Amino acid sequence: CQACLRACPMGIDIRRGFQVECINCAACLDACRTVMAKRRQPGIIRYTFGAGPAGWRALLSPRLGLVALVFLLLSGAFLYSALHRPEASLKVRRLAEAAPRSMADGRTAVFYEAYLENRTEGERTVALSAFQAKDAEPVELQGQIRRLLLAPGGRRKVTFTVLGEAVRPAPLSLELVLTDENGRPLAKASATLPASN
Repeated sequence: CQACLRACPMGIDIRRGFQVECINCAACLDACRTVMAKRRQPGIIRYTFGAGPAGWRALLSPRLGLVALVFLLLSGAFLYSALHRPEASLKVRRLAEAAPRSMADGRTAVFYEAYLENRTEGERTVALSAFQAKDAEPVELQGQIRRLLLAPGGRRKVTFTVLGEAVRPAPLSLELVLTDENGRPLAKASATLPASN
């Protein structure tokens, strides 16, 4: 009947859906109710809150399903990373500014620096050890590498030396392991022992 269109001060046809020009004066609602009251029916145009007369089924749509799926995937990934977060981290680098030194027994000492981080809320006592990556043979380390105390959430820098054979025609791959007081591995890192003649 276009009563709503005639009553609108902005000239909006509300039957085409909400439009940005609408000033929410509700003149269209009053006009529609007046016409529909003669037929003993509720107005066609109305304000709704929540799910509305269609119920919660009106909220189900492919777009909402996609958003819910993405949310579940992100939540799952966050939960997995939180539950499987390592208790500690270990980063190792060779000290380029300190040249390798020859020891009295004929072996060569190469200097390294390790960065340790305790990611738990408790105090940890840790130790550092090294193995040859190829055959898991232990490698001798010197320095403060045992009974290292890490505060909750604390970080620590440790300098140590790796003792190797005097003659190494090729670089040697090492695996450094950070263990707790029970010998349980907490973190691992790789390093390379340079060749020497």
